[in-house]
Amino acid sequence: MKNFRPYLVIYQKIAQEFSEIKPSDVQAELRNAHNIIKQYRKEIQALRLHRNKPTRDEMKDYIDDTRKKNGCANFEALARKLGYKDGTTVKNMIKNLRLIEYTIPPHKR
Repeated sequence: MKNFRPYLVIYQKIAQEFSEIKPSDVQAELRNAHNIIKQYRKEIQALRLHRNKPTRDEMKDYIDDTRKKNGCANFEALARKLGYKDGTTVKNMIKNLRLIEYTIPPHKR
């Protein structure tokens, strides 16, 4: 029984600390914990959406590299360069980045 004495003392200290906590404090702590969890969940979702995708500035550089002779953006070449199947995927990504006007030739803007 002497071996359990230190654990018993620790358990009694923990039980005493929990008995001093008011129920309203516990509710406030739970509410704060849930808000923190929601915040991190939103950040994780945003990071998953933008994982392995170029930023706006990088996309502008890629569009400039793959322009056709007439100045329009070449979506198929851009898709090959970024590793996607077809140009519609890249076109939708450009729409999401709000760069659709940048794909128009400079002299027609």
